[in-house]
Amino acid sequence: MDPQQARKALTIPTVVLKIIPDPDGTIRIAELVRFEYSVTVKGAWIGPGSVTLFHHAAVSLATLPVREIVSVSHTYSDSWIEGTKVVYDYMKEGNSKS
Repeated sequence: MDPQQARKALTIPTVVLKIIPDPDGTIRIAELVRFEYSVTVKGAWIGPGSVTLFHHAAVSLATLPVREIVSVSHTYSDSWIEGTKVVYDYMKEGNSKS
């Protein structure tokens, strides 16, 4: 696998939902946050692989069948968060549906 191709795949920005409650149980922070990564790829290859799914009370993903593994890529790299940005603040005045 081309290391530049691996680097491109590993540096795709991700978005997470950050929810932080107050001590009284109400939501204090509810934001979509975008993370951007920098990566130094030390090795990248395509080879055999498998999928293991675990049961979880909140997410029933493990009950879905794995019908076919199309391809598997493996990388060995150093990565770090380059920057973050709040994409949407659910608690900001005017964004709440309540």
